Amino acid sequence: MNLAGEVVTDDLVAQVFAAGVAQVRNLYGPSETTTYSTAAVMHRKDGFAATIGRPIGNTRVYILDSSGR
Repeated sequence: MNLAGEVVTDDLVAQVFAAGVAQVRNLYGPSETTTYSTAAVMHRKDGFAATIGRPIGNTRVYILDSSGR
């Protein structure tokens, strides 16, 4: 199951896994474009992972501070 649009919480992922879903993808990207820049895969056996994941193919991600550095 793919989840995107809001912050993915531990409770939500637990509910999805309890419904029998084996794998959850947390997709993250700028809401202005409704595209995804990063993805994190969570497996039922491992549970929730608090991360936005890694860049998807042909994408770079830059983490900046409040000064843009």
